[in-house]
Amino acid sequence: MKLFIYIYFTLFSFLYKKNFSSSIKYNNRNILSKLRLFKKFIGKRRVDTQRRQMFLIPESLFHKKNNFTSKYVILRKLHYSNMETHNNLPKWNMPSKEGKHITNLLVNNSLTHSKVEFIPQEGNKIRWYACGPTVYDAAHLGHARTYVSFDIIRRILVNYFKYDVFMVINITDIDDKIIKRSEEEKVSYTELARKWEYEFWQDMKNLNVLLPTSITRVSEYVNEIISYIEKIIENKYAYVSEEGSVYFDIDEFKKNPKHYYARMEPLSVKDESKILEGEGDLGIISKKKKNSYDFALWKSSKPNEPYWDCPWGKGRPGWHIECSTMASNILGKVLDIHSGGIDLRFPHHDNELAQSEAFFDHSQWVNYFLHSGHLHIEGLKMSKSLKNFITVKNMLKKYTSNQIRILFLLNKWDSFMNYSPNGESMIQCIEIDKFFFNFFALIEMKIKNYNLNNCNLYWNDTDSKLNNLFRQTKNKIHEYLLDNFNTPEAMVTLQKLITEINVYLQNEKTQIGLLLELKHYINFIMNTFGLVYGDTHKAKYEKLDELLQVLGSYRSNIRTNLQSNAKLIRKILKDTKENAKKELVEEKDTTLLTTQMYTDFINNVKANNECLLRECDMLRDQHLLNMGILIDDRPNNEFVIKILDDNQLQQEKAKREQELNKKKFAEQKKGNLDEKKE
Repeated sequence: MKLFIYIYFTLFSFLYKKNFSSSIKYNNRNILSKLRLFKKFIGKRRVDTQRRQMFLIPESLFHKKNNFTSKYVILRKLHYSNMETHNNLPKWNMPSKEGKHITNLLVNNSLTHSKVEFIPQEGNKIRWYACGPTVYDAAHLGHARTYVSFDIIRRILVNYFKYDVFMVINITDIDDKIIKRSEEEKVSYTELARKWEYEFWQDMKNLNVLLPTSITRVSEYVNEIISYIEKIIENKYAYVSEEGSVYFDIDEFKKNPKHYYARMEPLSVKDESKILEGEGDLGIISKKKKNSYDFALWKSSKPNEPYWDCPWGKGRPGWHIECSTMASNILGKVLDIHSGGIDLRFPHHDNELAQSEAFFDHSQWVNYFLHSGHLHIEGLKMSKSLKNFITVKNMLKKYTSNQIRILFLLNKWDSFMNYSPNGESMIQCIEIDKFFFNFFALIEMKIKNYNLNNCNLYWNDTDSKLNNLFRQTKNKIHEYLLDNFNTPEAMVTLQKLITEINVYLQNEKTQIGLLLELKHYINFIMNTFGLVYGDTHKAKYEKLDELLQVLGSYRSNIRTNLQSNAKLIRKILKDTKENAKKELVEEKDTTLLTTQMYTDFINNVKANNECLLRECDMLRDQHLLNMGILIDDRPNNEFVIKILDDNQLQQEKAKREQELNKKKFAEQKKGNLDEKKE
């Protein structure tokens, strides 16, 4: 049986080895621990019955751990257990706690392959460098997963834990992929890069991702890159080839006892496919490198390729050196946080570490390396050839930025994520989005209509129960955020609280102070996660001018109708008095004339009233709706005003058009039946 499990697991790890950064290799010493982990891997999962029985929350609202995800977690544990068998892994130096802003926050650090306490270098300041995109094509769902996830973490650090974050994101606008694409499209590489850079930032804006403090373009740092390479050569960690390229000397770097190459993925050092991918497709690759795994700091350019003059000849920067130079130039010799997708861990990030530590000649350039997990589409890597390539723009045509962000909030930022376009994941996100949206509309209406002078302020058991749940929820969410930004559990806990608030809002007697505090806290957490619901003042003010114009026009139309009615009334009164004075008119004729005038008056008033109703409907269903303002009529002449974003507006219009078509079809069907009867 053990032999069967061993063979099965070996085959499984081979099939899915790309889901974690290195292939899993076995050794006899820890085979028993691996078998125990594998039994856990195939064992049955307990069902959380408490979640299933929650009142008022549909089952689909809860984050269900994907089997594929849980398998990946077990495999990653095995991968890290193999990492620990490397005896010479360098020691990670935790920053000193003295004089620092300490929150007891734990983060998953790729340098230690474990969760460790986060401590900044200086007070409450965080120096953070994030790898940005290589701009040659449209941003896709994988990009969204990375940048939205780190936007959530940044907001938590700033808004919740009160850190002062200085964030830098680069734009790689010099790269082999850009050069190849520009040749295919017959445009300059700079024109192509600027086009896709603009599209990238538009996508980030539409996803509600905050701009970094600083944006760096490689093309604007070439001189600094050349100086950086010169310093590495001076420190004897790089050499110039015959073709004029410059390569990093891995063997020389490893000779120094304070340096270690590929500290995040030592098992990938001889993975040729990854190394070649990191080197790019163009440029002249020297056959006389000291080591076949040495990587390029500077590439000698071929004819008709972009180049810059430097001491070694005409060429351009290598991919890895670009980030090292820009990050060091702005943030200094040690970074608090460096982040990127897990696919960048080797060779890109391991090479960055080596270059930067060679430049500064120290042993720890980054204190915390954060890597977001893989995103696959129905178990497969996203690829245009597989026709499962989903761009951010196409995703936003179908779903709102809130719904997409909820998708990522329901998955741990550093875990594998499997997305199914036709699965229940986005249905779940839409339901949760609607759940939050309706909550804020209800609680705002309750607060708005609250009469403090005409209410019972005595706290009963119901008030105390909700208040106690509120305090417990705050503590739980705090603990979840301290535990490596555990947003999935925080989201579930928040949903449970909102469910109880919704029940509480049905009571005639509520406590206004408690409601205000609940609304403020939930709105604060939503803003911390980058979700926009309760705080709609900004959106309202942006639409205020347009709203005033619409309401002014509406008032003018209503006033015109009322003035018309007033004129009609005055005319009838005047004519009635004049006719009453005429002695030549017989009493019968006077009665007929008065009756006719009264009938005309009633018909005119009726027509004007119908016109007023049409104006009201047009204000609600056309003018305001086109501005993204939805009036939701409720019983007892009550209504709720909701501010819709562009995607919600399109969904609402599509819904109304569908309802209108159904109504027309029903009327047509009824008309056909009536004709048959006749």
